[in-house]
Amino acid sequence: MPSHGFDTLAHLDDPRLAARLPALLERARAAGITEWLLAGADPERWSEVERAGAATGGHVALGLHPRWAATMDSKTLDEALARLYARAPRVVGEIGLDARYATNAQERRAQRAAFRAQLAWARSQGRPVLVHAVRSTPEVLHLVRREGLPAAGGIWHGWSGDPSQAHEAVQLGFSLSFGPLLLTRSGRKVQASAEVVSPEHILLESSTPHPALPDGPAGLWRLAAVVADARGLTAPEILRLTHRNAMRLLLVGTRSDKMS
Repeated sequence: MPSHGFDTLAHLDDPRLAARLPALLERARAAGITEWLLAGADPERWSEVERAGAATGGHVALGLHPRWAATMDSKTLDEALARLYARAPRVVGEIGLDARYATNAQERRAQRAAFRAQLAWARSQGRPVLVHAVRSTPEVLHLVRREGLPAAGGIWHGWSGDPSQAHEAVQLGFSLSFGPLLLTRSGRKVQASAEVVSPEHILLESSTPHPALPDGPAGLWRLAAVVADARGLTAPEILRLTHRNAMRLLLVGTRSDKMS
C-alpha cells in the first residue's frame, strides 16, 4: 500500500453517508487514501461542507454550482457570491456549466454569468478553480479560452471528454480529474484521455457517494489500476503521482518521494 493518496472530489458531507462515514474513512486510510477535497456547490450548504471538511481532515472548495446558478436572479446571485468571497476559500468550486439544468436561454445565461463571475474572482485572487461540466465540454473550453483560467490553474472534475479535448484543456491550464466513468463501457474515450494526458496533469476522484465505487475514497485503487494499465505503470505509482499533482495545485505542500 502507498503511504498516501488524494481524492480530488469526495462529497463526504452528503447526508446519505452519515451512518457509514466512519467506516468509509477508516477503509480509505487503511488503503492509503489519506486526503480528499470536499466541494460546496449549494450556497445553503457551504457551512455544512466546511464542518465536514474539518471533521474529516479534508480540504474544502466553495463555489456556486450551475445547478443553483440557473435558478437565481442577479440580486440573489450577487448575494451568494458575496457570501462565498467573504469565506475566501483556497479553491473556488464547483463552478461551471451543466446542460441538465439549463433548459432554456435564460437558464443558460444565468449559468454562464455565474461561471464567468467566479472565474474572474479566482483570477483576481490567484486561486485555482474546480470546474464542473456536464454535456457542455465544448462550451466550457470555449469560455475558458476566451476568459482565461487563474494563474493557479484549475481542476476539471469528472473528466468526460475525448483525447483532443483533453489536450486543449491541459493547454488552457487544467489538470483532469478522472472518476468512476473510467470503469464504465461508455468511458472508453475517457480512458483514452487518461492514456495521453501528460502525467503532471492527472488527478483521481471517487465522486463519493457513487454507486460504481461503494467503498468511497478507498475506491481510488480501482481507478488508479485503470490509469496504470493504460500508461504502463502500477496503481501505487499512479496514486503517488496524483497525490503530488493535487498537493501542488492546492498549494498546501508537495511530496518529493520518488515513484517506485
